[in-house]
Amino acid sequence: RVRSAYVFFFFSSRRRHTRLRRDWSSDVCSSDLPTPLSRTRSGAHAPSARGFSFRVLMTQLKSLRNIAFVGHPSVGKTTLVDAFAHLIGASPRKGSVADKSSICDTEPEEQDKQHTLQLASVWADYKDCTWTLVDTPGYPEFISEVQSAMFCADLVVGVVSCASGTTFNLRSKMKQALAMGRGRAIILTHLDGENADFESAIADLCDGVGEQ
Repeated sequence: RVRSAYVFFFFSSRRRHTRLRRDWSSDVCSSDLPTPLSRTRSGAHAPSARGFSFRVLMTQLKSLRNIAFVGHPSVGKTTLVDAFAHLIGASPRKGSVADKSSICDTEPEEQDKQHTLQLASVWADYKDCTWTLVDTPGYPEFISEVQSAMFCADLVVGVVSCASGTTFNLRSKMKQALAMGRGRAIILTHLDGENADFESAIADLCDGVGEQ
């Protein structure tokens, strides 16, 4: 179970992140666009609806924040997403994996095993931005789900248990995020757990993930 204390370490991406191209036609209502006129009274062409919609779409893109949570199984990824989802207003209550009330683990098999088996995302508008939080499975067998989440993310958050330390599973996922040019961050959990060693966890992270 993830405790209430977390430590954040942010790593800058080596490459500038390029946002994905998407078809936003379904997000813009046709009634929101002005009716285009062939010519104005002065003879000049009036601004087209297409140009107006492009400005609207660019504004929407700038306000998007997509965050993917990756890591080893049972380090607290789903609990973190549940907590953040409640904070930004995506859920009226804080879900719990143990109580089978998580907003992410909704399948009966996931609730029984208390492990995420497929990608899950939640979103909400918070402080002038649209935040999308993506929870991913920890088991390597579901790596395709993790790669899909990282592909659409602005920031990849590696979740590390202070009790178990940095695993090969986490290191490989963070290296993939770096290769994709994504921003990276680390969250340490279980700081007050049994066998937790903060200094050793930091040393493992610097050695296995890197300082940048």
